[in-house]
Amino acid sequence: MDDPLFVPDNWAMETHSETDPTGGESGFSTGRAILLILAASMCAALVFAKAEQATPARKATVARVKPTVLPKVPVMDVVKLTIDGPDMSKDGEKSAKVTAEFAFSATDPVSFVILKSSAVVTDVDLGSNRLRFTSRPQGYVLNVLRAGDYKVSLTYLLPVTEKAGKWSIELGILPNLKNEVVLRLPDKELDVLSNEAVYLTSKEKGDKGTEVSAVFGPVQKVGFTWQPRVRKTKLEKVVFFCEVNTFALFKPGVVELTNLVRF
Repeated sequence: MDDPLFVPDNWAMETHSETDPTGGESGFSTGRAILLILAASMCAALVFAKAEQATPARKATVARVKPTVLPKVPVMDVVKLTIDGPDMSKDGEKSAKVTAEFAFSATDPVSFVILKSSAVVTDVDLGSNRLRFTSRPQGYVLNVLRAGDYKVSLTYLLPVTEKAGKWSIELGILPNLKNEVVLRLPDKELDVLSNEAVYLTSKEKGDKGTEVSAVFGPVQKVGFTWQPRVRKTKLEKVVFFCEVNTFALFKPGVVELTNLVRF
């Protein structure tokens, strides 16, 4: 009876009923559930706090990444094109021979399309072992392996079209600071036009036919059209012409005269 660890059963029952009117097991379960809810709430709060702290850091990391800058296609210092057009007869070939000369400077290695796939290349002079010339589906590609100054010469064929007596040719031209295009035709007395040209002159070179010189602005495609020159009768002076030829045939007792008049 004197043992302090001994508690009477009826006293324990009374004490238990005062602290937990609903019973011992129910009170213990309710307390444990409350503790679990509090712990879950604290864990969720910690997770959201860490997420909010991590998001600005991730954004800052993305902001520090610089975009990749692709090398630019070099602008040609000089572009010179010489076009030898075909004979305008029915048996003439429907193609023109083009000799192109390019002079440019590259600050970095670069690759670009120098000719469209419609051209048929017959000769290539790169002038440097730092250049590579390849054929791709999109056209002919010039690969510049190192920075430097370069001069490239190409010879190729382009199609020429003819419709209702009017001939035409189109060709691309690279971005440039200076250009010169010469069109040489074996025929004379031609009217030659180019809508893209800012300067155009046409001269007849005797037996060599017609030579046209043109300069173009910042365009990607240029073209020429030519046809036989049309007579402008309004500018001609009216002149009347008449020629009379008389032939006489003498016979015994008779003279036979024949007059031929042309006007």
